Amino acid sequence: MNTVTVPSGLSLDTVFGVLSDRRKRYVLYALRGAEGNVLTVEQLTRRVRKLEGGNRRGRPKADR
Repeated sequence: MNTVTVPSGLSLDTVFGVLSDRRKRYVLYALRGAEGNVLTVEQLTRRVRKLEGGNRRGRPKADR
């Protein structure tokens, strides 16, 4: 089981609120997989779009 440390000052409600949104989870997944947890905005956008299953125009499949 993975252990996650929550920075002090963040409530569990805040953490669960972020995790309840799919796109925000995708951002976390993308950053977790990045070298040094650092990506440019363009790289992050491409990774999130890929996780959403979007097409070349960046729209998620559900929006097509």
